[in-house]
Amino acid sequence: MQKEKSASFLVLFMGVLVGFPALTTDIYLPGFPTLAKFFNAPASSIQMTLMATMLGIALGQLIIGPLSDKYGRKTPLVISLIIFMLTTLGCIYSKNINTFIILRFVQGLSCSSGMVISRAILADTYTGHKLAKSLSINTAILGFTPTIAPLIGGIILTFFKWQGAFVCLLIISFIFLFSCFGLKESLPREKRNGGSSNNLAKTLLTTLSNKTYLSNVLIFAFSMAVMFAYISSSPFIFQEHYKLSPLIYSICFGINALALTLGSILSSRFKNQERALQLGASGLIFMAVVTVIVLFTDISYIFFESAIFIMFLFNGLIYPSATTLALESNRQNAGTASAILGAMSFLFGGIISPLVGLGNILYSTSIGIILCASIAFFLVLQRAFAGNPKAVRLAYLPVLNKPHKDL
Repeated sequence: MQKEKSASFLVLFMGVLVGFPALTTDIYLPGFPTLAKFFNAPASSIQMTLMATMLGIALGQLIIGPLSDKYGRKTPLVISLIIFMLTTLGCIYSKNINTFIILRFVQGLSCSSGMVISRAILADTYTGHKLAKSLSINTAILGFTPTIAPLIGGIILTFFKWQGAFVCLLIISFIFLFSCFGLKESLPREKRNGGSSNNLAKTLLTTLSNKTYLSNVLIFAFSMAVMFAYISSSPFIFQEHYKLSPLIYSICFGINALALTLGSILSSRFKNQERALQLGASGLIFMAVVTVIVLFTDISYIFFESAIFIMFLFNGLIYPSATTLALESNRQNAGTASAILGAMSFLFGGIISPLVGLGNILYSTSIGIILCASIAFFLVLQRAFAGNPKAVRLAYLPVLNKPHKDL
């Protein structure tokens, strides 16, 4: 019984930890207008604080991942959390926008440890179906956090100044740090990658040379880009195009977060993660087309919201299945593999987020969603061709192939 409780705590703690970078990125979004007034800075400078954080998260994972393979999981995590707490204090007392941008970049570097190390610990601890199940919870929280974080920030901003969001991050990071002292090291010394920085670079190259791993990483990253395209454009689409109030928009935000969570949980019930990936990619591209059609049709926002909900349900199937298949194919370098996976998703998200704001937001968002969903589907289809031509049928018509047998 005690062992089961310990395992449940580990999965839950790692799940919350993986969502920490997304929470750090998005919790202060409702305070952008307030920040612009406080720092007397243009909107573009405030947007730079978001880009700096995402770039920090992407780069940080590439640094912390190999280091965790060399020095273990616990020590890099503890050091990163301490750095995060110090930079968060700096953000709270910042008086200059340039200083704030630099601090946000360092915040991104340090909080990235939560994403990369949480997955690495799960890969160290579990295999096969148990790993898939634990990662489904992990990625469910990862998908849920970016959509719920602005809502949390909005509530905080209702009662406190913009600094309140960073006080919240400081408290959460302290709780994580305190919890780490009861965390057992999952990577024993005899399994660690020793050597110099040259060996760390070699580990990165070795990990990337694994074609199966790289394919799953790209599928994951492009499906995440679909979500980031929605997140960055949804305030304007719901509130300006559909004329909804901030409250109704927040409710839609939460409902779509639920879709990602449900899809991720459903993925854990598949014994064959390739089937889950095929179903998710097929549904994603189909619903991406439906979403764009609805977006350009002069009908109620309910139809647009319904299309997004179903699309995110399929997206939720992709996240844990692609993650499981990626880490299983590179178990010997789990930290580095997890780092690249997370870095690519935030890099793609950082690229797509400003692009969907160019020109007419309906056109740019539609192009972004269709393009990213199509590439993810093509990668799944290409692998099906390479492995077994008959498997292509699964990618096109998963329902007709009765995927419920794999549940």
